[in-house]
Amino acid sequence: MTAHTRSDCSIPYIFFDFGGVLAEEGFYQGLHVIARENGLDPAWFVPLAVETILKTGYVLGKGTESEYWSALRQQTGVDWSDDQLRETILNHFVPRPAMLQLLSVLAEDPVHLGLLSDQTDWLDELDARYSLYTFFDSVNNSYVTGLHKGQPACFELALKTVRAEAKDCLFIDDNPNNIRVAREVGLETILFRDLSGFAADFRRYCPQAVQSVFS
Repeated sequence: MTAHTRSDCSIPYIFFDFGGVLAEEGFYQGLHVIARENGLDPAWFVPLAVETILKTGYVLGKGTESEYWSALRQQTGVDWSDDQLRETILNHFVPRPAMLQLLSVLAEDPVHLGLLSDQTDWLDELDARYSLYTFFDSVNNSYVTGLHKGQPACFELALKTVRAEAKDCLFIDDNPNNIRVAREVGLETILFRDLSGFAADFRRYCPQAVQSVFS
């Protein structure tokens, strides 16, 4: 991070979610594709796949990818290989150019940028593709921490890691429940719905960065 004496941003710590904010929500989009191409109803398959990734413990680093896919195949009859299933998911995590540009602009500001994600070890694979981690001063991933964003302890750990107080932190996520928990812990929050709405909300915190990227 380049050192400056003055910040554009009115808040010193900003934590971003990955899927659904910095990139398209590849997990859900990929699951819809898997369901359709296997002749299954996405309305049945997707919630089951989400429930299974929690039950197997994979998203919290307490289970393996192969265990997850095996459990999902047993319940649904999907016969794709682990590699096919993984690539379908990963290929749908498409970074949003405007958000990556925003990170580049913010990296020139003396603000702490954190990545706060409920992801598996797939996040490392996505980093290998897109060099995500280079934008961030800290990375908290549920697969490593064993905590997800539905738990106050997830945010408390992130704060402890960077030695910050909740009132000095902004958290951006597309999941309303995660936003609710973050607010209860005391963080400032933005619920991401679309780029234009986000730009309007984020302008309150970092107006020059928004001007340079979204004008």
